[in-house]
Amino acid sequence: MQTIRARGRHAETIRINDYLWRVIASDGFVFGHVERVLTREGDRFEAKRYQLAAARFIAVGRFWNFADAVDSLR
Repeated sequence: MQTIRARGRHAETIRINDYLWRVIASDGFVFGHVERVLTREGDRFEAKRYQLAAARFIAVGRFWNFADAVDSLR
């Protein structure tokens, strides 16, 4: 488990597999997921927030840096 400070609130990442991390708060709240996407230019990290009302994940954006992707979910 890796802890990253996300705009004033700690976010912990739990690696699901080589391409997917769950991002949670210390109180158990799920921010969303970060998925590693392989591109010609190199690895990108796509942040996806879970939208409860729609019962699906909504893409927040793709980032070159893992920490930026995690931070975008806060």
